[in-house]
Amino acid sequence: MESTPDDPSATAPAAGEHEPAAPLESAPEQVGRGILLSLLAIPAGVLAWAIIWQLGFMSAIVAFGVAVGAVWLYRRGSGGRIGAIGIAATIVVTIVTLVLAFLAGLAIDLAAFLEIDIPTAITSPEFWDLFLLNVFDNPELWEAMTGDIVFAVLFAALGAFSVFWRLAKAAKADKQTDAL
Repeated sequence: MESTPDDPSATAPAAGEHEPAAPLESAPEQVGRGILLSLLAIPAGVLAWAIIWQLGFMSAIVAFGVAVGAVWLYRRGSGGRIGAIGIAATIVVTIVTLVLAFLAGLAIDLAAFLEIDIPTAITSPEFWDLFLLNVFDNPELWEAMTGDIVFAVLFAALGAFSVFWRLAKAAKADKQTDAL
């Protein structure tokens, strides 16, 4: 028996069969979901930076990892696409992560100076009052930290630049391909 175009069994997949999914890149970019998922890079990046900071180092690999992680997470959330808004969002997530990570490093230093273990410091309102006082009202701290800040910015730029440069080039190529 031949099926006709009006026959629903002719177009429906058989039991156990699935219609092939559309390629990930053809789906429209879901910016909100992409941004929300990319935010998971923040705690991971802060934790990685804090661990390396405690070892006495600053590393471009953390910035690279945060940028790659934010882009990967964004793509998972957005449906695979990343346009100009997605690139900007992942850059912002990377910058926010690195600023928070640097501040976490300062908190670790303050806890060490005060000889307080990290869990106690995290839960102590007095610790946070002292931390905020130093961050916002201690010019000597910032003078002493200038070198660390400069190196942190240089390492961050070194680590993240290549990720976003390649991403921007790929987005530009995709835009040109879409225009054709």
